[in-house]
Amino acid sequence: MRQEKDQDRRRSASAAVAMKYTPELPAPFVIAKGRGKTADLILELAREHRIPIVEHRIAREGYDLFLPGTYIPEDLYEVVATIFAFVYSIEKRSVRKDESDSDQ
Repeated sequence: MRQEKDQDRRRSASAAVAMKYTPELPAPFVIAKGRGKTADLILELAREHRIPIVEHRIAREGYDLFLPGTYIPEDLYEVVATIFAFVYSIEKRSVRKDESDSDQ
């Protein structure tokens, strides 16, 4: 029982940052951020809408630098670009797999 509570506490202590980027935007945009139950809700909504989730230490370490309703800080461009590149590569592979599955 205690172990379950410890695991729940660890899960609730997580941080989540929701970002969006399109070529029309000057930089990735912070949609939302949260810790604990708010982080859990952000992750739940992402899953419901099939939005890729990437676990990265920047969500915890740089949490205070992300402000909802603003573009990401310039000094985080490189690390966030790496995250978006990873997401796009996953999405591209997924599209190829779906296309090859439909050809059969």
